[in-house]
Amino acid sequence: MGQYLLPEDHGETGGAENAEAVRLLIAAPLGAGLKADYKDATGRELTSPDQLLLSGGVYLAAPGTQPAALDRCGVHRCDRVTYRPRGEPKPIRVLSSARLAQIHVPYDDGKNEYSDLTGQDFGQELTDLSPVECPGGTIRSVKLLDPADHNVFWRLDFGLDGPSGTRVEQKDGHTRSYEIVPGPSTKYLGRGFTEHDVYVTEYNPCELFASDNPTCGRGHPGAVDRWVGGQTLTHPVIWMNVGFHHIARDEDQQPMPVHRQGFAIAPRDVTAMNPLTPRDLARENGHWNGPS
Repeated sequence: MGQYLLPEDHGETGGAENAEAVRLLIAAPLGAGLKADYKDATGRELTSPDQLLLSGGVYLAAPGTQPAALDRCGVHRCDRVTYRPRGEPKPIRVLSSARLAQIHVPYDDGKNEYSDLTGQDFGQELTDLSPVECPGGTIRSVKLLDPADHNVFWRLDFGLDGPSGTRVEQKDGHTRSYEIVPGPSTKYLGRGFTEHDVYVTEYNPCELFASDNPTCGRGHPGAVDRWVGGQTLTHPVIWMNVGFHHIARDEDQQPMPVHRQGFAIAPRDVTAMNPLTPRDLARENGHWNGPS
């Protein structure tokens, strides 16, 4: 069987990894709820993971001693995303895993096309700046090529407070769910699998990427658009595609500035009321004029 290592089992690496994950969450729009809950509980602003007691773990597979589907755990990581709103007795599970599933980059001139996560050209043509240009460190800059699309896929395996595909109800008897809120996106129609913003497929352990999966056997359809249609969904996996058409400008050098593209996941009926509802109003759940 595999190993599940708690932070104290693997030294400073686990602690640093947990802290970095929380640091990213605090800085992201999705961390607004966490910061609001912290301020409500303590009266202080949450600005650093040092203010929290963190715990987490890493699953390391032992191939041959467990189901074959788990052999690649630890390579592509087994993740579980939970959060605990105020008033809930335990953390609520949201996702079994969420991971980057492909970065498809076709150039406008039609001469170059890359699948960054599974191809051989990720990070191509990187060059170091001089020490004078980068005091105290090394910056890697990208030489600007022709205009290109950046079609970024995410793979979402929801686990709504239980195994994927499970129907879970909250205190009011309403089914917990989450709404996917797309961000700005541009459409690239040059490939079948980039024509749609979202795909839903039945879980298949070899389908780790939206295209060009190295672990799928010969004859397996090559991209996510070929997997959909007619499937019975008992363990659904959601594939989100967010596109960006990059037309290079002089100001993109050097180094190239950061660009962000993505989406949000918003809770729907996860809790019976807003977790930030004042305690003296909590008894008015469903009663506009107060409970009868």
